[in-house]
Formats: sequence, C-alpha cells, structure tokens
Amino acid sequence: MDILRALNDVSSDLVQSFDEKINQLLQIGCDALQMEVGVITQKSPLALEVVAVSGTQDGFKLGDALPLNDSYCVQTINQQGVVAYHNTQVYPGTHHPCYQRFGFGRYIGIPLVVDARQFGAIGFFAAAPAASPFDETAKDQMILLAEWIGAAYSRQQFLEGLQLQQQQLAHQSQLFDQVAQLAGVGSWEYDIVRDEMFWSEPLRQMYELPRDFEVSTEQAFRFISEPQQRDQVWDKFSRMMETGQGFSTEIEVESYTGRRFWIQAQCKVTYKNEQPDKVIGATQDITSRVLAARELEQKHRVAEQALQSRSLFLANMSHEIRTPINGVIGMLDAMSKTSMDSQQQEFCNVASSSANTLLGLINDILDFSKIDSGQINLEQVPVDISALIREQQSVFEHVANEKGLSLSIDTEQTDALWFMADPVRIKQILTNLINNAIKFTAKGSVKVRTRALEQSNGKYLVQLIVEDTGIGIEPDRQAAIFSPFQQGDSATTRRFGGTGLGLSIVAQIAEHMGGGIRVKSTPGEGASFIVGLQLNRTSDTQPQSCSGYAEEDQAQPLTAELTAGRRLMVVEDNDINQVVIAEQLKELGIEADLVQNGGEAVEQFIRSQTWESGYDLILMDCQMPVMDGYEATAAIRKLGGYAQTVPIIALTANALAGEREKCVLAGMNDYLTKPVSVEKLGKCIRRYLIGAYQAEGGGI
Repeated sequence: MDILRALNDVSSDLVQSFDEKINQLLQIGCDALQMEVGVITQKSPLALEVVAVSGTQDGFKLGDALPLNDSYCVQTINQQGVVAYHNTQVYPGTHHPCYQRFGFGRYIGIPLVVDARQFGAIGFFAAAPAASPFDETAKDQMILLAEWIGAAYSRQQFLEGLQLQQQQLAHQSQLFDQVAQLAGVGSWEYDIVRDEMFWSEPLRQMYELPRDFEVSTEQAFRFISEPQQRDQVWDKFSRMMETGQGFSTEIEVESYTGRRFWIQAQCKVTYKNEQPDKVIGATQDITSRVLAARELEQKHRVAEQALQSRSLFLANMSHEIRTPINGVIGMLDAMSKTSMDSQQQEFCNVASSSANTLLGLINDILDFSKIDSGQINLEQVPVDISALIREQQSVFEHVANEKGLSLSIDTEQTDALWFMADPVRIKQILTNLINNAIKFTAKGSVKVRTRALEQSNGKYLVQLIVEDTGIGIEPDRQAAIFSPFQQGDSATTRRFGGTGLGLSIVAQIAEHMGGGIRVKSTPGEGASFIVGLQLNRTSDTQPQSCSGYAEEDQAQPLTAELTAGRRLMVVEDNDINQVVIAEQLKELGIEADLVQNGGEAVEQFIRSQTWESGYDLILMDCQMPVMDGYEATAAIRKLGGYAQTVPIIALTANALAGEREKCVLAGMNDYLTKPVSVEKLGKCIRRYLIGAYQAEGGGI
C-alpha cells in the first residue's frame, strides 16, 4: 500500500512538470525494487531511445539510441510481460552486448503500453547480482508501475493534443476574421436623431436593391419574411433602445427581387454626450448554414427512423426464429427421453447439439445488437466473483475433461472481497473467455485467475485472467479479434466455427464497467486474455434473487406437495410450442389448460372464477393473434380481486432489451425467454407456487 500511496501522491501533484513526475515514478520503482537505475525507452523500428532515466549512474543518457538486439528490453517487449534476470552474469550471460556495455548485475523490465499501443519498455538495473530471483511481489509492483506510468504518458499526450487543437482553433479564428473582412459582410447604421437609415454597398447588393432605392427603418423591417418574426425583431429593437443592450438574431428575409434567404443580424446602440446617438449593425448571409442544419436534422430523423426499424426488425426476427427453435429443441428434448436405439439416440444428440449451436449464434447476434445500440443495462448487486468463477469451473470442467485438458482456477486475491456489479454480465465474460480457451486448445491446460488492486478513487481494478496453451494468435491479428465478426483468421472460422462476436461483446461489457480487455499471445504457445473492471467494493454479502428468495432455495426441484391440486393455464398460439410446453409441464408433474390466444385466455379466466378453485399460475405468450399477451394480462388484472394477484409469467420469443420492462408494465410477474429448459421452467414455477403453499400452512 505504501507504493500505491507514493504513486498517488506523484500523480495528484499539480505543481510538478510531467518530466519531474516521470522521474519520481521511476525513483519510486527504484526504491520499491531496491534497484539503482530506472529507465524508460521508446521503441522505434531499429532501436530503443532513452526518454527518461532516474537513479545514480553514468551509463544511460536522455536521447541515447540503443540497438534493439543489444538491450534486455527487447526481450521484455517480445514476451509482452515482466522479464527479470536476478544474475545477468549467469543469464543472459556476460557475452550479452548490454552486459558488456553497462555491466549491470540484475535487471527487471516490463512493456510500456500507452493508449492501447506499445510505446516501449520500463527497465530497472542494479550493479550487483541478487542471490535469489525476483519474487511475485516485485513483478506485481512492475505491473502497477507500468499502468501508472502508461496513464501518465496518456494524460500528457492528451494535454499536448489539446494544446495543439487550441492553437489550431486560434489560427482558424484569426483566419475567419480575415475572411469575413474580405467577404464584405454588410453593415448598416441608423441615425436615431434624424431617423435616417444607411446601408453599405455590400449589404445593398445582398438585398439586390436598385441603385437609387432609399432604405427607411420601416422598409428595413418589411424585408423580414414572416410577420411573426417581424414583430419579434421589432420588440427586441425597442427593448434595445430602452436598455441600451444590443442583440443578435437569425431571421429569414426577402430581397427586393423576391429571393428568400437567411441572415444573422447584430446591432448595438452608440452614445453621444450620454444620450443614444446611433444604432450600428452588421448582417451576414447564413443561408448555407441554415440549409445545412436543416439537412442534418432531416438526416438525423432518417437515422432515428432507421434505428427504430432495425429494433422492430430484430424484435420480429427474435420472435420468428426463436418460436420454431423452441419447438425443435423442446421436441428433441422430449424425444431423447423416449425409448430409442443407440443410432437414434446419436442422431437425436447431433440434432440437439446443432439446434443449441444455432440458438447460441442467434443469442450472440441479438446480444451484440443490444450492446451496440446502447441498450445494455448493468445491474448493481453484491457479487462474489470468486464464487462465479468456481461456478463456471463446474460448468466447463466436463467439457475440458472430454478434450483431455485441465481446468484450474486461482481466485486468492478476490476470495474475501464482494463487489457491486452485474453477475449476469460477469458470467457472460467468463463464459466467452473460458469457452474460447477450451475451444482453441487441443492439449495442455486452461487457467482462470483473478487480481484485485485498490485504486486512489476508492474503486478496485478487478482483473479476470484466462490463460490457455492453445493455438495462440498472430501479433498482427491481436487487435482485430475484439472487432465484431472477427476471428484469428479465416481458417479459424472454418475449423472452429462461431460468429466472431464473443470477444467483441466481452470488450463492450468491460468498457461499460469502466475497464477493457487486452491479450498476450504467442502463436503455437497459447494466449492470455486480461479483462479489467472498475468495481466498488461492498460489505453486503447477502445477494437476493428478484423474488426475494435465496438462489439455493430457487434451485430446489418442484415437489409433489407444491404441485398437488394446482391448476395452470398456458396461453400459446403455436401448435408445436403447445406440444412442447405440455410435455415439459408433464415432466414436472403439472397438468395445464391450453388456450390459443389472449382473448380465449381472458374468457377462460372469467369462467375459472366460478370454479371451486381458480388458476394458480398463467404462462402467457406475448405475440398472438386476436389479443396479444400484454393486452390479455391487462384485461385479466382489470377483473379485480384474485385476478390482480394470480402470477402471470411471460413466455416470449422476444429477447431484446426492454421486453422485461414491457411485460412488467403490462402487469406480468416474471419473464421467460424461449426456448426455455425444463429446469428453468420448473424453478420459475416453483418460485410462485411457494407463496400459495405457505399461505395454506405448508412449509418449504
């Protein structure tokens, strides 16, 4: 924590120059690592240039150009990580050009990344070798220093860019003034005492006046096209005469020949012997600017309409595709539980796997569309990140074992910490990265690690690191893989499949959480993906589900006590999906009444109110003929009494952002997206049957 405090003190110092801060940051590194010299080098194609140096030495000088192959730093840059030699005499050895030139006995370095681009390297040197290698603390300190120094360079480059922009703006402003003079902006003058108006020649030409035309004050106002604008300008002019405060206005006018155009008019009062003497003004033709603004506004409206059309298309596509997929997956699941020979079972498994793959592709496309259009909403609840990783380990362990891979985790740095975050989105990050690591690794291992660094602003930088020993990524492709629909190369898509959206989604989620993602990889040796998230720590360690029951309670299966005597109504217009939901409910031990649309659902519910016991729960499709699910739900709620409390669960094929909120506003209690598994359906039904069971005196 001392090094963090020292780094923060330097960064927050408003007096020191940038060079002084960099030297102090290097000195902090020297002190923390017990080294004598700290150096920052900037990489060029053939050499490393010394741009900062701190410590007691005579070897390095600012501006020195060190050949790449003659430095230890080139290994640091090539390996994209911390490189440490505690005894350079042993390794790399006394024959190395860097040792022969400077004679340092130990070295530790790390790449320097500025604005997501490789800048160079940071290296620390000492004359005497060390008895033992650098420990993990030293390496973590190097990583911390690199992040702070990189941030300092980023800020400096931003400030330099801002200063350049200010200089350019000042130059453009001066140029504009000169052009305005050359353009002959029209000027005018009104003599208050004589009630006389004078227009300059450029202004007369602008209004296309005949040579002998005399302009009066009354005539000047008549040139304003619209009577309402004419009255508004006259009011401003009158107030200016009373108060002496000038004004500027944009109005549409009409020339002597009938041509309409837009002007910007500015004027103010001048005084003589403390009495109003004249009004002077300037007029500029701004027609092109006004027309450009109108065109831009029109394009903006067209773009908004296009976005609305895209959202509508995606909603329809989601419904139209998910509805048949729900039937395919549901019937395949039901078929898999029937008596089949081994070949039929194999065919069924292949078809089910293909259907789930197709569903995954659709989910990726829809999820990317939601995030790309800014419709992502991040939940803020207490999250145990270590527990989420252990959960993902159990999910993927069997997949890794089938490929002969070991899947291990190291969550020591986050084991005792809880953070406010969105658990679903963090799971999505982990799922994408772990799935990719397993998919692109033929032999070896996959490891998931965490790192948590407290920052000066009270937040934590939480890093999720997924490492594998797979095929790796070529250096020139490492930046592209975070773009939509991009993979390592075209052969990757052919061999492994996928949309290329997973990493793009991860990158955008991380960005919404105040962080980002980067990759370190060597082709043929594997890859390491590091996701950084800016999170607030919390002392609350009791996350609750949306219904108020703990997750372990929700995970319990339905029991005969809960389902005994319960009546459910399913509102579904698709014949195949009716069969699917009936089979799923049958597997859960529940019988249900099926109706075709929302209108029939309302009528059936009204009839049920005459029975000894009505419906305990309604599963409601959203898009149906005659009356959709939203209207049907609202109609049922208006019946009053028990109709206002009966649980209504949306069962919809629309997975776009805002659908859950739309269902809640319609009066529904919960929301399930097709295709839904038997397990998820059972958990949701159990959640709402618990209340009825407890009300009757039962226990859970």
